[in-house]
Amino acid sequence: MANDVTFQREEYKRNRPKWDLVSDCCEGQDAIKAKTTTYLPKPNPLDKSKEAGERYNGYLFRSIFYNVVGRTLDGMSGLAFMKVPELARHDDLAYVEDDIDGKGLSIYQQSQQTLEAIFTRGGHGLLADYPRKERQLSKAEAEALGMHARIAAYPATSITNWRTERIGGRYKYTLIVLMESDTAVTPDGFGIESKPQYRVLKLVENVYTVEIWKSREGKDGKTEWYIDDAFTPTKANGSTWDEIPFCFAGAKDNDAEPDKAPLYDVAVINVGHYRNSAEYEDTCFWCGQIQPVMSGVDEQWVKFLKSEGMQVGSRNFIPLPEGADYKYVQALPNPVPLEAMKAKEAQMIALGAQLVSSDGTVKTAMEAGADNSKNTSVLALACSNVSEAYTKLLQWLGEFEGVTFDFAYTINQDFTRYTVDPQIVTALVQLWQTGRYPDSDLWKLLRKYGLIDSEKQDEEIKDELETSGNGLGLDDQGGQAGQFEE
Repeated sequence: MANDVTFQREEYKRNRPKWDLVSDCCEGQDAIKAKTTTYLPKPNPLDKSKEAGERYNGYLFRSIFYNVVGRTLDGMSGLAFMKVPELARHDDLAYVEDDIDGKGLSIYQQSQQTLEAIFTRGGHGLLADYPRKERQLSKAEAEALGMHARIAAYPATSITNWRTERIGGRYKYTLIVLMESDTAVTPDGFGIESKPQYRVLKLVENVYTVEIWKSREGKDGKTEWYIDDAFTPTKANGSTWDEIPFCFAGAKDNDAEPDKAPLYDVAVINVGHYRNSAEYEDTCFWCGQIQPVMSGVDEQWVKFLKSEGMQVGSRNFIPLPEGADYKYVQALPNPVPLEAMKAKEAQMIALGAQLVSSDGTVKTAMEAGADNSKNTSVLALACSNVSEAYTKLLQWLGEFEGVTFDFAYTINQDFTRYTVDPQIVTALVQLWQTGRYPDSDLWKLLRKYGLIDSEKQDEEIKDELETSGNGLGLDDQGGQAGQFEE
């Protein structure tokens, strides 16, 4: 029913199975095998016999899931965070570098999880929030109580409903429904009980409000939902919000419409590879062993061999009557499942490469510099969207904290594999030594290509050079390397 807090949009219901598929693949073999026939159908589903059930259990047990999706996700995340993201923030928000969610997760760790969620589900939700308070607190009081604005993360599977409306010339979110868990310790103090609840974010008459919905058993025995709590968050100056401080981060853009998960196509092929593996391993099990065969012997001779306890093997002598034959036979190999697996492996590699770079080629530093602006890879776009989302979220945190600042958060979006030409580096250093190439430009290039620590600022490099007197160590003739004129 549309007026039920548990109502799910069609976009949510349509995409949920796809999100589960990619997530299960990322979890690996245990998660895939736990779903049994969801990912590995029975060879003969019409056979309900006990023998068929045991046959399927062996079929499932021998299958191997090679986790390409999870490995690709790790690779994407590693590329994006190979360089520490750039953060411009006010001193009053220094805590975000260590604890942005109130649970000890840094902004770097949370944004990494956000990027990974985008690759598995196409999108992620982030809510700027502030702890409930009975009265307006000063900054000193809030600091003493450890109260700070936080960012809570919500996976796409938890964002069940949303709505936008045109207000004052622009579209705003007027409803966002988030599925949560209401967790409590059991009466004995050891266990944990968890029940679903909903956090409903509303914009009513241009004022942001929050409702917490919980469930109980109704008179007819059915579950009914009710508003357990409702409140109106305020900014540091006591004013209400005229927008919901919730941000979507997606694979293509940052609107509420679910984007296709970038790893979905890889996951589909990965599951197909898993099914081929089951067929291949089943063939190996049933037909992989050699079979000894005798011909030209009668029943009496067979009884004689059995009575003598004859054994098969190169160290055992087996007497045979004249004209009899003894040999080993083996089933011909079945190359179809193996060839299908190889084809899918090639397909997954190709899809994974396209996620990283638009062409996947290795470029020199100069070639990369000329072409880098054209890079439209999925990874770069996702990093751009996450950076934009966190920049907006930091601004909202500043409004909660009463801080005005030009916040910015930028994740690396340059994934070109550079091969630096030593002759070019030497030429640039020589130009720098003669005062014909600016210090900052040289250091920027060397940082970019990994020849200087990317975390070092210009002043740090200058101070180290002046202190050591050894320059950059790239001038074979000594000369003026590392010398500066004020």
